[in-house]
Amino acid sequence: MFLGMRWLTRPTWPVGVGVSLLLLTSSALAHGPIPPQPVEWEPGRLLIQLAPAVDPLAAAASRGDLTSDLAALNARFGVYAARAVLPQYAPVALEALDRSAPGRQLPAGERALMDRLGRWVLLEVDAKVDVQAMVEAYEALDEVERAEPDYLARVVEGVPSSGSAAPLIGTAQGAAPDLTPNDPRLGEQWGLAAIDAPGAWEITQGSPTKVIAIIDTGVDLDHPDLAAKIWINSDEAPGDSNGDTCPGICSLDDDGDGLIDEDGAGTQKGEPGWDAAFAADDDENGYIDDFRGWDWIGAGEGFEDNDPQDDNGHGTHCAGIAAAATDNFIGIAGACPLCTVMPLKAFQSSGSAAYSDIALAIDYARRNGAKVISMSFGSYADAALVRDALGLAYSSSVLVAAAGN
Repeated sequence: MFLGMRWLTRPTWPVGVGVSLLLLTSSALAHGPIPPQPVEWEPGRLLIQLAPAVDPLAAAASRGDLTSDLAALNARFGVYAARAVLPQYAPVALEALDRSAPGRQLPAGERALMDRLGRWVLLEVDAKVDVQAMVEAYEALDEVERAEPDYLARVVEGVPSSGSAAPLIGTAQGAAPDLTPNDPRLGEQWGLAAIDAPGAWEITQGSPTKVIAIIDTGVDLDHPDLAAKIWINSDEAPGDSNGDTCPGICSLDDDGDGLIDEDGAGTQKGEPGWDAAFAADDDENGYIDDFRGWDWIGAGEGFEDNDPQDDNGHGTHCAGIAAAATDNFIGIAGACPLCTVMPLKAFQSSGSAAYSDIALAIDYARRNGAKVISMSFGSYADAALVRDALGLAYSSSVLVAAAGN
């Protein structure tokens, strides 16, 4: 499928804002569908979803209890690295979650999605290895439920409308009647007029507590129209803020995922292989010092970091459309003037991203309270990993995708 051709929304948040974001990220209002393009994937990477009886953390660590058939296939293809994609949903984590709240019961659909997401493992091999041959070989194993390449998505570049913007005059909440925002490039924003943004603003301009996650090439954190709109993770502080050498508070499940004092791989303090660097992860969400979102470029290879600065421009463009500061004599007007932007950098400067990184970004947005997840990108590859990540996020977030720019 073309990922950008599907969008989901929920009627639990002001419809004017959700629909505005959808339409403003699309030039499909003025242009036809994109012709089919070749499916791409990341060389040297394979995603496998293990059968329920196989421990993904054991498979990722290649421990002695790894099944002989799976270990033999790993050796045959020269697998040199493996990691659980979403260890917070691994069986041991979900079992711990059940024990931590015996009276609480997750909706069956959400629990099933968590179970499926927790069984994904990313395998890395030499870039010359035939990934399609790996898919066939791994899917033939009883221990593997599904295998798929780590597909690539690309940001969707819009084509400017040939028409001019209609006059944009309306009554914004708390403003004088017939106020037109004074942003100097407002006249270029034909989309605001097309969706009657002033009509939506009469109902709500959003709120700083309504967070829009931008999964893209990052966001210019110092942009004059966005700097004051960037989400701040109030549960995170520099370093090990309380000095107790544990993620969050020692012996507490700070993030409510059932695991206690775990690192980014789901290993709990005291278990073999625990990464002491995660003592600085104050909110215990698996990301160290993620004050303003996260950068997944090179995830699992030691290159990801807490600086989601844009190095392409596309993510900043999308963030501005969504929530640029409005009526400030600068740049453009945002569709949701008072909303906050959560920068999630899953795309390289070239504009491409691996599905595994996209799935991580979607789940980060969900777990950290994003009410809207903006995804201005597309691919013709249908992948179970991303589909399940979106399914889980759908329970709490409005999902907005490019509509075929």
